[in-house]
Amino acid sequence: MSDTDERRRAIEAWVQRQDEELLYTPDGVAASALWTCPQCSYHTNDLRTAAAHYAAHTGIVTPEACGLSDAWHYGDKTAWPPGPWQAEPDGAVWTDAASGLQCLAWRNRLGTWNGSVVLPARHPLHGADDLDLPPLRVHGGLEFSGACGELDPLASVCAHLHPSDSEAHAWCLGFDCGHGYDLSPGYRRDLYDHQVASGIPYRALPYVQAQCAQLAAQVVELGMVDGEEDAAVEEPRP
Repeated sequence: MSDTDERRRAIEAWVQRQDEELLYTPDGVAASALWTCPQCSYHTNDLRTAAAHYAAHTGIVTPEACGLSDAWHYGDKTAWPPGPWQAEPDGAVWTDAASGLQCLAWRNRLGTWNGSVVLPARHPLHGADDLDLPPLRVHGGLEFSGACGELDPLASVCAHLHPSDSEAHAWCLGFDCGHGYDLSPGYRRDLYDHQVASGIPYRALPYVQAQCAQLAAQVVELGMVDGEEDAAVEEPRP
C-alpha cells in the first residue's frame, strides 16, 4: 500500500470517528476545544466567550499575557481606524499547551489574522495536498497546507519560526479570519464602515489562538501522536 493510500485510509477513519463520537455541551451544541485563559486559568469550550473573556483582562496584547514565545510588528496601521489591532502585534509564535504543537499567527494586508499549526514530521497530513485534507473544524475551514516558506513574505514567518536555519521550513495547516463575516480594519474606509454598521466582529489574536488550539487537538487525534513526544522521537538507525 502506498503512502497516499495509507494517508487516505487514516483520514477516512478519523472522519468516521468524528461523525460517531461528537461531544456535546449540556445545551446540545457540539463542544469545541477547551480554552484556558493564560492569565487566570478560566476554562471555556466556547471560542467567542474565550475571546471576550481575554479582552476583559486587558486592551493591550503582550507576548507574556498571551503565552507567546515570540511576537513582532511589521504593518503600518497609522491609516487604520482605532481598534484592538492597534495594540496587537502583527506576527506571533507559541506552543499550544494541550497538544505541544507549535502554532503561529500573522496579519495579512487587510489587517485580519491567519493562523497555522505546525505538523510533526511523521504526521499523516505532513506534505498533503489541499485536496487530501479532511474537514477539520476551524474558523472558515482549512485554507492552507504547505511549507511556512510559502506564506506571505511580508510576515517574515520563517525568521521567527526557525531563526537558526533559514531552510528548515515547517509544514503547516492554516486558516484565515478574512471572510465576509470577519471585520477587516485594513479595508477601504467605506467598506470598513459598512462592516461595522453590519455588526461584523473583529477576530482578535486570542480568538486565533483558541482556533489554533482547536485545530491542534484535531491534528493530534488524527495523527495519533503527542506533539511533544513525536518531536522528541528519533528516527531508527539502520
